[in-house]
Amino acid sequence: MVPGVLIALLLRLRLGILATWAAIPVFSLVTLFLLAEFTILTGAPFGVPAFLILILVLGCATFIAGRRGDRALVRRRPTEQDGELSSELRTGLLIARGLLVLGILIGVATWLRGLEGVPQLPPGADASRHGFMVARIEHV
Repeated sequence: MVPGVLIALLLRLRLGILATWAAIPVFSLVTLFLLAEFTILTGAPFGVPAFLILILVLGCATFIAGRRGDRALVRRRPTEQDGELSSELRTGLLIARGLLVLGILIGVATWLRGLEGVPQLPPGADASRHGFMVARIEHV
């Protein structure tokens, strides 16, 4: 999530909007994919040191961009400027926040528990062949 938040700040997205928080995991995955591709091209190991260097570079870029541009990276929602939110909008925001929290809890629980007791390869001939080839490559 950290790379995604830093990318969102670089893009000057408002952190108070749920759509931004929906995009942050995508930004994180894309950033890590690009880091993996970069380490393959340069021959550097892909691991914790590379990730920490990425976070340091993104953090410095975000800091520099924040100093150069608009100082308020987190802005108020436009609906708050107009006055009180309608009951439908409040209900929608409450449901969206609840679903966001539920998704985060499911993700954290899955990450902490892992795939215990779940077979790693689905049954079937094609999956068996792929599993055999992966195991063969892994042991070579």
